Amino acid sequence: FHFKNFVKNNLKGGQFIWTITWEPLIALSGVKIIREASKIDTYFELAREVSNSIILAKGVGLDERIFSKGEFNHVLLAAKLGHSLPKDRRGPDAINNRGIGVEYKITVGDNFNFHFGSRKSPGENMSLIQKKCRGIAGAYCAVRTYSRFDEIFYIPSKKLETMLLDSLLKSTGKQLIKNFKPSQLKKLDFTYDIAE
Repeated sequence: FHFKNFVKNNLKGGQFIWTITWEPLIALSGVKIIREASKIDTYFELAREVSNSIILAKGVGLDERIFSKGEFNHVLLAAKLGHSLPKDRRGPDAINNRGIGVEYKITVGDNFNFHFGSRKSPGENMSLIQKKCRGIAGAYCAVRTYSRFDEIFYIPSKKLETMLLDSLLKSTGKQLIKNFKPSQLKKLDFTYDIAE
């Protein structure tokens, strides 16, 4: 088996693309994988805790959407920052302690995505970005590990608008999306003191 030839033969457009099933992967690496199910049933305990959380959320006036994809991130970050969440979940992601809306971008990886949907005309794109940024005080970008926040960055709305317009109006593609890495935000000095 010649790995260099294997990689070369699976390069498409400069990217290594290879789909493999478990059996050939195991044969290549010599790794043995145990395929037995867990003998301990943990789902009942976990389901009970999720149910308790739903009851608590309902008790404070939050609807079931709080448990949709990513919404629990907002609960965790709002608790950390002392913000409140809009009950109807429309408009800004949260309300800061001055009563102004803020945007939340939370990742367990290393990418914060500012996504504005399908690309339209340059004028419509600019208007969309301006409306979003001018309706908030700024954006909190947080890196999460379980319920702990490792890093939080804050981008004031005027800076965010400038950065998004500079990047998105020059770019092409079907989607109007800008990704920031934590390392980029750190270099730009947007680090938020978690102890605050």
